[in-house]
Amino acid sequence: MDSVLINVPLSSPLHIKANITFLKSFIKENGFKIKAFDTNILFFKWMLRGYDFNFRDHSYMDNPVKLLGLYNQIEEWLAAECSKYRGLTMDLRTIGLAYDRLRFEEVLKALDDSEANPFIAFFDEFIEKELKPLKPRIVGIGLTFQDHIISAFTLADRLRKSMCDVKIVLGGQMITRCYDTMLESGVLNDLWDYLICWDGEIPFLDLHKKVISNQDVTLVNVIEKGEDNWVLDRSRSAFDLDQIEHLDFSDFDFNDYFFPDMLIPLETARGCYGSCEFCAIPSGSNTGFRERSVDKIINDIVE
Repeated sequence: MDSVLINVPLSSPLHIKANITFLKSFIKENGFKIKAFDTNILFFKWMLRGYDFNFRDHSYMDNPVKLLGLYNQIEEWLAAECSKYRGLTMDLRTIGLAYDRLRFEEVLKALDDSEANPFIAFFDEFIEKELKPLKPRIVGIGLTFQDHIISAFTLADRLRKSMCDVKIVLGGQMITRCYDTMLESGVLNDLWDYLICWDGEIPFLDLHKKVISNQDVTLVNVIEKGEDNWVLDRSRSAFDLDQIEHLDFSDFDFNDYFFPDMLIPLETARGCYGSCEFCAIPSGSNTGFRERSVDKIINDIVE
């Protein structure tokens, strides 16, 4: 396996996230062997492994009160499981740990505290069962939300300890917005090999060409550890959404998700046509507003 792409906890368990689907599909269409994992839903199921519930009962679709009742029950079960860890809180939307996710030194402390950090045991099992048999050369980890920070660096730390030859690539909104302060701190620098800023598709493909195919590639919007001549430019490597012919959901089981019907994420556009000074959203993607063509969106739905 050339690479593995991982969506980390914690976010809504109702559906797959569009970002991992686009990125995996693009790398695969360019000839590389890649597998994607949604460890967010796997973590929810791991936390709830002692409880019996079934979202495939379609009576929930006709009775939203019954569905809300199940969600309430699940949050009670999660609260009971959280009591086994010091300072842990978790519901269907958010997670809180004993450590401050916004302070690099606190994140580092969390990586060695199995009494407070459930991701340590979870990712040790995940790596042993899923990643080691695949022997990937690259592992890409996406950090979209603040709730992803401790889980992502826990995964990176466990990979460093058990699969030390793997190239660890971090990307997503949190890296794009915080790479400069993270580099200045240096506290977490042992836990990654590359950082990707803004749209990930083209930089991640270039990394495959460099690491897997040994091609001489000029990396744009990629920070390589140990190198100082990075090329960071929001106006470059912007991804054209029509470059993907078909979205590949083959690595995901829709029956795993906490909703009685199939929810499929579709990305119809990226970037923003506005430039509001108070808004941080445009800075999280490359410059320019880009749309996926109507024909391709219709094909995504039909397939």
